[in-house]
Amino acid sequence: MLTAAPFGFVKQRRVLRVLGTHVTLQEPIRIQAQKDLGIEIQFQAGGSAKVLHQAATRPGTFDLYEQWSNSIRLLWQAGAIQPIETQRLA
Repeated sequence: MLTAAPFGFVKQRRVLRVLGTHVTLQEPIRIQAQKDLGIEIQFQAGGSAKVLHQAATRPGTFDLYEQWSNSIRLLWQAGAIQPIETQRLA
């Protein structure tokens, strides 16, 4: 009879999915951020209307949202975004 099952360790790959506009989500920024942070970063860039629609209707498709401040009220009321606890940031 076996008393212990075999096990293994899998290194979890961390991915940050950033949704925003083509204006600010630029490839050199993504590459440098990956180097600095040591995690994979995926940019999902689009036009303002497309990005706002995705953020409002599919909030599970991104981890971080970047766009103009005039979209915040709509997304907050839709329950699509939440604040960052700034006191936890070093």
